[in-house]
Amino acid sequence: MFSARKQKGAAVLIMTVALLLVATIIALFSASVITTDNKIFNNSKANFDAHNAARAGFDYALGYMNAYPFVIMKRLAYCVSASTTYALPQQTLGNGSTYTATYSCKVANSYLNIGLSVQGANADGSATRTISATMKQYCGTMQYPVLSVWGVRLFPGTTISNTMPNADRSIASGGTGSGVIIDAGAAVTTTTGGLYSCTGARSFTNASLPTTDCFNVLMYPYDVNFIDPIYSLTFTTNPTASFRLDRLYLGVAAQGTLHTLAYAPVYNVNCPTNSVVHATSTFAALDNGSGGTTTCTKLSGSTGNLATQFNGITGNIVAMGTGPRLISLSNNTTFTMGSSAAPVILSFSVSTSTVTFTPGASNSSITINGNIYSTGPLVLNANTIVNGLIVTTGLNSGVTLNGNATVNGAIIARGQVTLNGTSSVNYTPAADAIIKNTFNRYCGGSYAVVPGTLKDF
Repeated sequence: MFSARKQKGAAVLIMTVALLLVATIIALFSASVITTDNKIFNNSKANFDAHNAARAGFDYALGYMNAYPFVIMKRLAYCVSASTTYALPQQTLGNGSTYTATYSCKVANSYLNIGLSVQGANADGSATRTISATMKQYCGTMQYPVLSVWGVRLFPGTTISNTMPNADRSIASGGTGSGVIIDAGAAVTTTTGGLYSCTGARSFTNASLPTTDCFNVLMYPYDVNFIDPIYSLTFTTNPTASFRLDRLYLGVAAQGTLHTLAYAPVYNVNCPTNSVVHATSTFAALDNGSGGTTTCTKLSGSTGNLATQFNGITGNIVAMGTGPRLISLSNNTTFTMGSSAAPVILSFSVSTSTVTFTPGASNSSITINGNIYSTGPLVLNANTIVNGLIVTTGLNSGVTLNGNATVNGAIIARGQVTLNGTSSVNYTPAADAIIKNTFNRYCGGSYAVVPGTLKDF
């Protein structure tokens, strides 16, 4: 009997041990599964956070490129070398994840295609993901009819209008000077209208931004950064020089290559400082400013005939060093350069001296179809019309419109843009077409991902 009890106890013990062993195995297995699940979850979350950071960074970097293409181009040294890269400062998201966006050139002397690579990392850096693509510039319109480093001043009776489809911007200013001052009786309008138009006596600086309306006026708190190329741009009569701003706004070839002035004829000349252009003036016979005549001299690469009259030139580049300072007409005189189908490029390398367009007081007019660049200030007096784009690059080189002077197009100025009288700047589809038709096409459009190039892993 004792033996039977002994055997039964042993059996119970064995069963108990077996059950404990099974329970231990189950517990160990469960712990292993939980640990594995936690690792899988943590890894998944880390990768998820890294990927989301990369995605957020890619969207931001693409938007930044379209908002500040001139800044990116400056940082990429205008893609003179295909190996140039530029990285935005690392950004941190609310969950601690980070991303770093890097732009890169694809082809030397071209910014038609720009590489964008964004690496995202989770908070502790244990996981990273990269999203990359090639961005292509698709030709579009100028975003602002007026861009000025120094400021913009509109007196009563003047207007700046942007009538491009869906337009909601009119002025961009670095606010280095007095900011944007709009007098009562002046107007700054867009096709969107409403909160994106501005009338009445208004004043804006970097410290006093639009808050309730006038959202078509943009003040850049970083001063010249938004228009940085102007500070390094030098217009020269050397036909082989790099016209850097051309790569962004003016006369850019459709494939994004440099503007080389490789068009015929090119009038690449030095003209005496005080020379004056009249309706019948040629490069070989200008008014010397004292009642006599003087002549311009050809520089390297000039293929135009010096006997050609300024009045009537179409489809050419006219690069003038040192002068002339004045295009002045007598009464009852019409002066025209360029046409909508064959616009001109006028380049005035005049240091800081002023270039002035002055029609006669009676029945005279000056019409320029094309783009005007000047290292000095530019003054357009009454009955002067520019259908195209104006750029001034010298220190404090502003643009002043007097009387009923009109710019159908846009203005980019390092100095202040001032509108007096009933003058106006009107950015219209017709004006945009002339700008785009100025030597190998204007291409200031936005960047978009080239289909098939996006790598998301």
